Amino acid sequence: MKKFLVIGIMALSWGCANTGDKAPESTGTQDNQQNPTFSVTLNFQAKVGTADFACGSNYSGANGVGTSNSTMVPRDFRFYVHDIRLVKSDNTEVALSLNQDGIWQYQNVALLDFENGTGDCANTTGPTAATNSQVKGTIPQSGGVSFAKIRFRLGVPASLNHVNVATATAPLNISALYWNWTTGYKFARLDFRTSGGAYDSDTFNIHLGSTNCNGTNPVSANADCANGNRPAVELNIPAAAQTDLTTLANNMRIVADVRELVKDLDLAVADLGGPKGCMSGQTDPECRRVLTRFGLQYSYTGTTQTGGGRDATNNTVYAAVSGGHSSQVSAQSFFRAE
Repeated sequence: MKKFLVIGIMALSWGCANTGDKAPESTGTQDNQQNPTFSVTLNFQAKVGTADFACGSNYSGANGVGTSNSTMVPRDFRFYVHDIRLVKSDNTEVALSLNQDGIWQYQNVALLDFENGTGDCANTTGPTAATNSQVKGTIPQSGGVSFAKIRFRLGVPASLNHVNVATATAPLNISALYWNWTTGYKFARLDFRTSGGAYDSDTFNIHLGSTNCNGTNPVSANADCANGNRPAVELNIPAAAQTDLTTLANNMRIVADVRELVKDLDLAVADLGGPKGCMSGQTDPECRRVLTRFGLQYSYTGTTQTGGGRDATNNTVYAAVSGGHSSQVSAQSFFRAE
């Protein structure tokens, strides 16, 4: 089932054009008469190329992964987002205040979870039957306004990244998305096998998080990380969602595409070193072609390794990769708006 990005105002769904024209005033009841707000729901969708992500599925052919078009068998797909803002046509930002549901959202952080513990996903760490593809919150009422873009960050903010997972509030209490209090959380976890390929029996793990961290007290969250690794994402609202406000729900969604992350890797060859896949380390050869697609500048300090389309020299700085989709404004290719 497709899941779409919807910006809703109470009972009325509404869209945003980048022409400067005003959207219709809401006829719904305001959330609070003293401090009126609009309810907003953002729907995310996980994909592998053009196919919807689903545990128990295999992805091959046009939706195969990597330069060798390997068959992908998914095992996990979860990530955190925070600092979500809607952007007006004059570039003014309106922050989304998240609903505190005690399950998927806490303060300004939300967890998107697309694994359901079935198929090969049953073999991931801490599989869960429950899934979540929505972020819900409110924005202050500001009359009829239009929004041209959406901005957010992938990951957990530094203020919450170094807490004790055993006592943390959901969704920050998931040990499968946590390294240790010094390093903090796995901002994104995307694990898979390649059927019959180099990772048939081993899992290719993409775990994004902060690195080169130090600190002394998990309670005070005073750990300092040299590499924050929180990509900034900026997406244009697609034109198709701007032409008819009544069809917004059918014309816009935020897609996270794991196929784009491994687009430059040859997954038919053995891992070149370090943990299998990319664990965000500066000496991990695979991270050279993964972290840049998240939109991060990456400095590789490992031993020179060649082969598999991942050639590099020591101390090479890899620039963030710009996406090819028309909705992508920031230099990243993982997220797009459709």
